[in-house]
Amino acid sequence: MNLLCVMNFFDFKPPKLPFTYGGYEFYEAEGRVRFRLSFKRPSREDLLYGEAFEGVRKSNSEFAYIAEVNKHFRVALAPLFRISIPYFHSYIQRLFVKLNQFDLKHDLGEKRLVEALHHPEFYNVLADFNYCPNVGQWATFFQAGLEFKASESCLKFDSSAIHFDLFDHFLRFDMVIGELIFDFDTFSFDTDFQLQKIEMHTTEVFEYHARLPQPTKPRLHFLVYSVFAVPEYDYSRKRSKQIEPLLYLNLIHLP
Repeated sequence: MNLLCVMNFFDFKPPKLPFTYGGYEFYEAEGRVRFRLSFKRPSREDLLYGEAFEGVRKSNSEFAYIAEVNKHFRVALAPLFRISIPYFHSYIQRLFVKLNQFDLKHDLGEKRLVEALHHPEFYNVLADFNYCPNVGQWATFFQAGLEFKASESCLKFDSSAIHFDLFDHFLRFDMVIGELIFDFDTFSFDTDFQLQKIEMHTTEVFEYHARLPQPTKPRLHFLVYSVFAVPEYDYSRKRSKQIEPLLYLNLIHLP
């Protein structure tokens, strides 16, 4: 009789795990014995040198390269953060993985952002990317007070365009604004930041003009800003996912 028909595997306690029987592999997970169809796992030598896994090695190599760029890019953006966004590293990784595909000169495993940024579609994807997908609805209302003047490389803020009555339970807005020049070849960067505190129902008008000298490729120039909606409650006692909606961040590429 088939063993699977007569035995409750969740209560089954074999002397040693994992082990195989009748084409099934038994293993322990979350304190219970579970089973699945057994299969041959590749050895370490297969993964490192096997011809069948060449594509996997190339993908891993490219992913590791992008993760290194991601790390330095997030360090450059660090002054923009008042709180931690739980999956921000994943957001940036997803962006750079997509951007890296615009390197049409090299094959998988050899693609580099330095080459990809010569493709015009690179900048369309960069401009459309949402760095804070879980930000609250307040960010839409706040952006009514922001105006980007491309011809002047300037970001203007005018609080008179904002309907503050649409905001609930906020004390003020802390806005970090500035610019970033990032080198996609060496991963080095130059930054300039300043902080503006915007009180509720007050008139605030200011402009930030790009100050750093315009670079050449592979160094890209960004106007960057973040807005943190300071709540009435003690946000330090909340989990990161609970306060993530309080931070909005955006990057504007300056051609």
